[in-house]
Formats: sequence, structure tokens, C-alpha cells
Amino acid sequence: MARLGKRFRPREYPRPAPGEAFPILAPAMGMNTRDSVSALQPLEARLIENMYSDGGKLIIRKGKAAHQTIAGADSCGTMWTHEGVADDVLLAAAGGEIWDVTGAPSALTAATYMLNNWCIEQFNDTTIAVNGTDTPWAFDGSTVVATGFSGAGLTIANLRTIKLVGSRLWFTEEGSADVWYGGLNAITGVLTKFQLSQETRGGYCVGIYPYRTYTVFIMSTGEVVTYSGDPATTFALADNSDSPRPVGYDPGLLVGNDLIIMTEISVIPYEAIAAGLAFETSAFASWSKISKSWEVDFNTYGALTQWTTLYAKGFAIFSIPTDTGTSKQWVYNTKSKGWAFYTNLNAFNFAELDGDLYFGDRGAGEVYTNTGGTDLGDPIIAELRGAFVYPYGNKVNGQYTLARLNLNSSGSVTAQLQVDVDYVTSGMTAPEVAISSSGSGPWDGPWDGPWGEDGVPVLLWHKIRGLGKAVAPAIKFHSSADVLELFATDILAAPAGVL
Repeated sequence: MARLGKRFRPREYPRPAPGEAFPILAPAMGMNTRDSVSALQPLEARLIENMYSDGGKLIIRKGKAAHQTIAGADSCGTMWTHEGVADDVLLAAAGGEIWDVTGAPSALTAATYMLNNWCIEQFNDTTIAVNGTDTPWAFDGSTVVATGFSGAGLTIANLRTIKLVGSRLWFTEEGSADVWYGGLNAITGVLTKFQLSQETRGGYCVGIYPYRTYTVFIMSTGEVVTYSGDPATTFALADNSDSPRPVGYDPGLLVGNDLIIMTEISVIPYEAIAAGLAFETSAFASWSKISKSWEVDFNTYGALTQWTTLYAKGFAIFSIPTDTGTSKQWVYNTKSKGWAFYTNLNAFNFAELDGDLYFGDRGAGEVYTNTGGTDLGDPIIAELRGAFVYPYGNKVNGQYTLARLNLNSSGSVTAQLQVDVDYVTSGMTAPEVAISSSGSGPWDGPWDGPWGEDGVPVLLWHKIRGLGKAVAPAIKFHSSADVLELFATDILAAPAGVL
């Protein structure tokens, strides 16, 4: 026990004198549910909901604001951005049609499609979409037309996913291990079958991705097959590895030079799979820090289709359906390497236009923009459960009586503030109190700064109750502010005797 106590007594929190306050810094390293609660580092958290870590602080996510309404649609499916030569176009699939929703919704097709979920790729100024059921289409910036693809023995509507690898478009086929590829730089024409089934043990191909100079094929069984070269000349098997089963079709996300794959146990970097470490979550570094929570989500929601991904503005977003009309998002900040999750957006998937994120509603024909400080006028509810620290070592109880938040806010915020002790997560029972009415900044000492003059703090110290050796902040924000940043939580404590 002495060794454990020494290990988990954080350097950031020197032992306070009796009756003095000590700060617990915001969990800049994000969530960690992979490791045991007692093993968390001081700058990690047990839970971060509707906030994200960045620059040594926690920042509340952007809100949900109405953008457009697609009349008659009962849901808004896939959204994406066509990056045009002159202007970018925001597109959405809803009601069996394809819509331009950059401004007022404009239907680009007749209502002929059975599905509203599509796999999208843009190449040579053309956006091409497939979904395994409907006839693929192409968009040139103004008009939706047939792709013109064909292939010997191919039913064109069976093309399920599409991805650009090098200078060729690659396609999976619904329920098939064999795949198809197009001509060099081609956005139409004859596709050639590649008999991947001859190199795999079974299952069907769910996604094809570039990884540096390689072409990576992901099978429904978890088998990952990698080729080097070009299929028309020097294609050669480079690697065949096993991984946990992927999540549906198109489970991969390109994050810079990395390929991240959604599986039944975690998101896994391709590097770990190729190294033979796909079943060792500790080998995935920060990517696997929410692996236990991810596995729970897969076991609960894995049967629901349309798990989607987006990499934008330095964030990897994994959108998970939780019902026919609701969803949650796991969000990874590639700068801080910290995880958090978002709720109450109920997004199908996200698209980026001019630096802003947009998303469609899973249960209505609404298109929203991810902006502002409220969810359609309602406060954003955010919660934090920090890591436990030992103010007086692992053999001395502390009595915790007061706490205050060091934060910056631009508008109305209330909060519930309490502490968890000795690795027990208690229900949120603290009263809701005002933190800011028009803006607030850190108070006192080293937290003071020029921007602290922007608002007047309403709450300084708040009564809490806690008795135990280890303590962690538990906070629930009700925020209508465009800006809410948490830097630290100060806790007033006194030693309460040796155990």
C-alpha cells in the first residue's frame, strides 16, 4: 500500500497545510476508462460529457442551431461537402432525394432512392456516392447524374463503399469478398474485379483505404489484408493480419497519415494491427483510452447501422446511433490526445463547410449547424468526473468543506459542484447555483488575468461535504454561454486523522 500511495500522490498537488485550499487542474489528458480508476493520472478524467480538453483546460462543446428544414423528410441522413472550383456545396440525403442545403433546400434529384445513407468520395472535381442498394450517382457541383460505371458481371447498385487510393477509385461490393477498381484518374467507365476472395479466409470486404503507399482491405471477420503497388502492374501482398471485427461497412477514418479503424473493442490504429498488436489495447496509446466504454457501446448499439466518422478541425468524430432517432459522439482531440463524448445533438453524421460543422437529425428532416452556446435555446448540460488525488497521502483522511471553480465564461452558467471520495462515484445531489450571469474569469492569485475583467463572478466558494483519503471533483454545468472554459477546481481541506 505504501508503494501505491507514493505512486498515485500527484506532484501537481503538494500536501496543503491544514485548512488551506489546493487546486485540482482540469483534466487536460481527457477521459480514460481503459485503466482502473485507481490508476488514472491526475490530469485524466473518469467522465467528460459535452466538453473537450484543449490547451490545458476543458472547453464546452459548441451548441445546436437550426440551419435548414427539408419539408416532408422524417430524417436527414448522410451529409457531405462538395469542394467546388468556385464554391463549396453542402449536400444532404433525405426523403429519398439529394438536396443542396447550402442555403434554402433545393432538390437535385427526383424521389427515387430507397436509402438516405451513402458512402461518398470526391475525385477530379466530382463527388461520387454508393450505398449497396441504389444506383450510384455523381455530382459535378451543379447536377446529379448517373456515374456511368460498369463491370463484367457487376450489378452496379451493389457497389457498397468507395475510396480513393492513389489515382484509382476502389469499391467494395455488398456481401462480397471481391472488390472493384477504376481506371487511372477515372470517374466513370469500366471497373475491373480484383478477386480478393482468393487471399482471404472468408467473410466480405467492408472497406478499402490508403495507408501511405499501401492499399488496405478490411474484412467483416476482422482480417486485414494489405497490398503494395498498383493493381494493373505491381500489386503484391504485403501483409495479412487479424484484428477484432470491424463495425459495419466503411469502418475506417483517415486522420492525417494514420488510418483508424472502428472495431468491436476499440478504435484501433492500423499500425497496431500490422504489428500484430490488435488485441492488446495498451498498445494503441491514447486511442484506446475509452476502449471499455467503446466496447459497452458496441455491445449495446452494435446492431444499429450507420456508425459514421469525420475528421475535421483536428477532431476525430465517431457518431454512434443509440436508437432510431438518437445518437452520441465519441470525440478525440488529436492536439491534446484527449477523449470526451457528446450527447443531445442526435446527429446522423457531420460535414464541414467553411470551417463550421453541420449535421442532420436522425429523427427529423432538420439540418443543424454546430455553433453557439445552447442546444436550440436550451442550456448545454456538461459533466465532469475527475481523477482521484491524495491531498494527505494514502493513510490520512481529509475533510473537504468548500470548493470553487476557476473558469472563464461569456454568459449565463449554473453548476452543481461536489466531490467524490475514495473511488466511489456518487449521485449528483448538489444544489444548482449560479456561476456566471454575463461573463466571468478566474479569481485571485495566479489565475487572475486581463480577460478576467470581462464578467463578474457570481459564485466564489461553495459548500461541499466529503471525508476520505482520495478526492475528485464532480461537476455538472448548465451552460447558455458561447464560451465556458474550466481551468481548475479549488478544494478547501483539512486532515481528519490517520486511518
